[in-house]
Amino acid sequence: MSNEDLENLKIKLGAELGELFYHVKQDVFLLRSGWRTYRMFFGANKERVDMLNSISGPVAKVLEQTLFEATLLGLRRITDKPTYKGSKHTISIKSLSKHFSGSDLATMKRLVNQAENAASFAQNWSSKKIAHSDFQYRTDAIALEPASRAKVEQAIDAVAKIVEWISSKKLDTHQLTHPISVAHDELWVLKHLYEGALVMKQKKARSREYSMQSRYDERKALYEYPNWMQPEDPELNTD
Repeated sequence: MSNEDLENLKIKLGAELGELFYHVKQDVFLLRSGWRTYRMFFGANKERVDMLNSISGPVAKVLEQTLFEATLLGLRRITDKPTYKGSKHTISIKSLSKHFSGSDLATMKRLVNQAENAASFAQNWSSKKIAHSDFQYRTDAIALEPASRAKVEQAIDAVAKIVEWISSKKLDTHQLTHPISVAHDELWVLKHLYEGALVMKQKKARSREYSMQSRYDERKALYEYPNWMQPEDPELNTD
């Protein structure tokens, strides 16, 4: 969304609500986009997960955990109780209700409560594990609330319904909240990884062949890469 979109929303909804709604919409799009990446990598089928693990199990684990927890943290932020410090305040769907009245306020409160309830598990994960490190959780004295892909999607959908309702009610617009597919999307990345894995398998077979033939220079050349592909290990602190 551009500055032009922001100015249009301010004109149609008023300066305060327009700007707040603009940022809530952005956060919803970011939630959808990040979750889409997670699902494309780790939630589509077993074969994709197996491929990622075969390339690097540790890296695949970090990616899966990071993408999943980033989405939960995003859900926590957008459904959190807003804080106000002078002229500054946080962005949350709960900030929207004060800009409505009558039956619209009742509808807004209902939608916000539904979103908050749907995202309660994300609030729990954030408070105990992601944003904070809870001692009782870390020592196995308490467990986190159950989380699943289905619960994440239900929570995101519940938040998105607020954006869709405001767009329909106040802007007479059918708002799409899912990211638009682009040519070089997550599947494009997976295809590159798939092709790369095949090439590396071929190189491994050729490397064994060169070793058996004592063609060591050619074997070494198989794994020569540009300088920017060289490992950059952190300096060890020996003090």
